[in-house]
Amino acid sequence: MSDVLKKEDLRQVFVAMIFALAIGEFAITGYDVYEAYEVFNTSPYASLGHLCVALCIIISSWVFWSQSFDNPSHPKFEQSPFSSYALLIVDIIIVAWYFILVKTIDEGAPSSLPEIRILIWIFALFLLWQAIISLHQWSGLSTFFKEICLDLCFMVIFIILYFCPIELIEKSLHDTEIVPAVIGIDACLCFLIIWYRVLQNKSIAKKSKTRIN
Repeated sequence: MSDVLKKEDLRQVFVAMIFALAIGEFAITGYDVYEAYEVFNTSPYASLGHLCVALCIIISSWVFWSQSFDNPSHPKFEQSPFSSYALLIVDIIIVAWYFILVKTIDEGAPSSLPEIRILIWIFALFLLWQAIISLHQWSGLSTFFKEICLDLCFMVIFIILYFCPIELIEKSLHDTEIVPAVIGIDACLCFLIIWYRVLQNKSIAKKSKTRIN
């Protein structure tokens, strides 16, 4: 048992270090946006909107991930080292996508499509992360689909946003209208991310209460 707990602690420390690097990259990109505004008088508003989306998903993910270790419903992998390694790999890939999200800020013309495309991949990984835990705590097919339903629904929402309304909206706007539209879309993306975390926390609290009872 102590060896398992030690491995969990090492995994927690390792992924926490990668999170710190992602936040550091966010700070560097934020400075680059500020410098571009000061030196070249470049409009920072679209980039600031993208930064808000990146900050929102990184911070909310960090809070959820760090709290998951203290949650009674979080699985212990005493008999399943494969699940532990699989979860570690998914954690690393998720944080790597946070780097990619931050690095795409302020590249090319203002648009929310690149970050929505990245959010689709991130939520697909959230789905995989939850699937690994649900398979480890297997309680039947209906329970499995119920536990991955939230992640699946939000991934589908971002796919629909990418292929339907957002692309049509941005293509129909003139250059002077695109920045306010991008800022509005980024605000909606932040709302969706926060809403996802709220629903996720409610689901976990309900599951923990059921396990305790």
